[in-house]
Amino acid sequence: MGALHVSLPMETTRRSITFNRNLLIASTAITILLMATAVNLLLNRLVKKPIEQLVKTMSQVEKGNLNVEVNLGTQDELGRLAKSFSSMVEKLSYAQRELEKEHQLQMLQVKHLASLGELAASVAHEIKNPLAGIKLAIQVLDKNPELAASHQETIAEIMHSIERLDKTMADLLSYSRIRPPELQLVSLPEVIEDAFSSVKEECQLAGVRVEKRFDPTLPLLPLDSQQMARVFLNLFLNALQAMPGGGMLTIQAIRHESGYHLQQGFPTTGGTGREEGWVEVTVTDTGEGIPPQVLGEIFRPFFTTKAKGTGLGLSLAQRIIEQHHGQIFARSKVGVGTTFYLIFPIFPTFPPAAKGGAG
Repeated sequence: MGALHVSLPMETTRRSITFNRNLLIASTAITILLMATAVNLLLNRLVKKPIEQLVKTMSQVEKGNLNVEVNLGTQDELGRLAKSFSSMVEKLSYAQRELEKEHQLQMLQVKHLASLGELAASVAHEIKNPLAGIKLAIQVLDKNPELAASHQETIAEIMHSIERLDKTMADLLSYSRIRPPELQLVSLPEVIEDAFSSVKEECQLAGVRVEKRFDPTLPLLPLDSQQMARVFLNLFLNALQAMPGGGMLTIQAIRHESGYHLQQGFPTTGGTGREEGWVEVTVTDTGEGIPPQVLGEIFRPFFTTKAKGTGLGLSLAQRIIEQHHGQIFARSKVGVGTTFYLIFPIFPTFPPAAKGGAG
């Protein structure tokens, strides 16, 4: 009987375990670092650089340079995005070139029209002087007691033709030399009543009933009363000519809050953002109406469907309204009638562009 005692030292084993553990930690850290570096390189190459290139190109396009192209050379999502962006820029560049060509053509046309306007104004001025002399001579002849009665009708026809020519020349001069409005705070209903007084008798003779509706809350508006009276007079005369057999003429002026015309689908007027609402004036007749193909042309200079018209009345009215920061347009239905809309912004003070008599 006996006992065997075996003793083994563990120090070597512990050192081996510690070394292996440290080696495992170090290799794991190195592996993670290498993987992070590889992922970073891949992201930088495949994502970051393409995006930076796209951003740089977009920045150049934003500054107005449309002669740029981005090609990433890849077929992934970013590559397809770059191709789509390059295609968009190319289309924008083409559209810009076309707009520049159109703008140049319009500028040439404007210069040409301006030259024609000056020529027309000069010719009209030269015609008015001898026309006045002819008119005076005819008037002298008309007062001659020895003039045969058979010539009275001829002289009356000559006077009528001279008056037509004189009105045409006056309209032409007014259109080519329209002055900036001299703005004053005036009552819009008073301006309308002043213009209507010139056609009141004609309405009665033509059997046209007139209805006026003025909003009692209408404010004073910065207007040139003479120019605006001319606009309304032209609209009233057009309405009378559209109702040769009688009818109904409705004149209405209403105040609305800002944005009303947009909610109703009316075109914008290009306000300055300092308006405190809008005044809407409508002139409605129950005449024959205007066909759709003609309605879009009524404000074009020299366009007319009347045998004795000059085609300048509505064009002149549009220029005057626009100089008052407003807008005029029309809606019509054949066989029902026509409504002209005049939209005026309400400013808390005089519009800066028109202050001191500027347009």
